[in-house]
Formats: sequence, C-alpha cells, structure tokens
Amino acid sequence: MNDEFYIGWEKQAPPTFSRRTKAAVALIVLLASGGSLLLAFNQRLIGDAVFEWNREREFAGVFRAKPAPHLVTEADDGSTTTHLLVAPWKFGLDRDAAREFDGRQVSLAGRVIRRRDQSMIEVQPQSLSAIGPNTGAPATAASATSAGAGRRTLRGEIVDSKCWLGVMNPGRLATHRGCAVRCLSGGVPPILLVQYEGGRTEHYLLVGSDGRALNREILDFVAEPVTITGEVARQGDLLVLRAEPGDIARLERKH
Repeated sequence: MNDEFYIGWEKQAPPTFSRRTKAAVALIVLLASGGSLLLAFNQRLIGDAVFEWNREREFAGVFRAKPAPHLVTEADDGSTTTHLLVAPWKFGLDRDAAREFDGRQVSLAGRVIRRRDQSMIEVQPQSLSAIGPNTGAPATAASATSAGAGRRTLRGEIVDSKCWLGVMNPGRLATHRGCAVRCLSGGVPPILLVQYEGGRTEHYLLVGSDGRALNREILDFVAEPVTITGEVARQGDLLVLRAEPGDIARLERKH
C-alpha cells in the first residue's frame, strides 16, 4: 500500500497530509470570518442612540415629578430640553424621595442617554439637590401646562425607556423582554414605541389615566405588538399617553 500515514509525534507530516490539513484550516478560517462579518452586518444598529457611560456631566434646571421624574434645562437662546431621569442600573428615580423637588431649581450630576431628540439622564446617587430656598412658587419652566391632543388609538411596542433610548441594543423585541421586565419592575418609565413607514418613530411616556406609574401593571404586555387607546398630551418634549391596562390589546406578531 502506498497510502501515506502520519503519527502525531513525528516532526513533519507527509506532503499530501500537510496540504490537506492546511486547506482544511484555511477553509475553516474563511468560513468563520465570513460568518462573523455576516452576523455583524445583520445586527440591528443602535442608530442615533447614545449612552455616555464614561462621561459624567453637571446639570441645572427645573425638576418635575410628573408624569415621570424629569429635568427641564434652558439653553442660552431660551429653548428648553426635557430630560427623563433614572437611577443607575435597572432602577427609576425614587419618586417619593424626589417629590420634594417638584417645581424647584435643582442641580444634579449624571450620564446622558439619548436617541435623536429624546433625552434621559442617569442621575448619580445623592447628587440631586435644590438650588436656593424653596419659595413655594413653581419655577417658570416648570409651570408649563400640557397641550392635549385628544383620545387616540396607537399601535406599537411597550419598552423600557432607559434601554431603548441608548443603554442596550436593540433595546426592544422579544430578545430584550427579560431585561425590559426587570427595568420596568425597578421603576424605569415605560414608553410606547410607535414606528411608521419610512423609519419615523414616536415615543409616548405611558402612565395611568390618573397619572400613576403603570410599570408593574403592564409587564405582561412588554416587548409585544399592542394597541393602546388613551388620552395623548404633550408636555415639553414629552408625548404622554394616559391609559389603563384594560385599554391595551395584544396583537399577533408578524412573521
């Protein structure tokens, strides 16, 4: 028999065996590299979302406790920006503890989370403090009233605002359900994500018809296509949807 035979402890493999091994290794490397590139290109991009996890900033503005804790800051040109406020990790800001700051000028330190024109700040513990004495009169930016848009039925997906706005990718859909449930259970404000053809999206801060936090009441609907009927209003940069769990209807997911 002329078949080449190779024993592993020999210094050099026969030429035919060596060529076949090199070809097999090259093919495996090529397939692995191609698979990695294909997987990378097929990942949903985080798009315009940003989480400045390594940069802490100082902020000053007017604190608002409802419909969810947020800070209204004012630029030099007089324009205002609304920042939802959350705590580190999978927690929302303590609403009861923060209620004393409602309508007051405050300062805080935190990290920016942002998707397009929607902004959030992950507030560092113990950094929230009032600026000046409490006069009992609401600050100008905090006294702005909500503009009603009437009762509407919207179709979308309930997501936790912190992950969707930039902390996680993709921050939605069934693959993110477990994380979203933990975030909402920890007090992170829920939003209804509505997507339109052409890529346009709208974010509705979801609260009860009486303004209460709905977090634990809507966990069964998270990361699924739903319709919600409720009252829509705009408060600063925030679109707010007031509805009850009974106003939420689950839809079949498209395959």
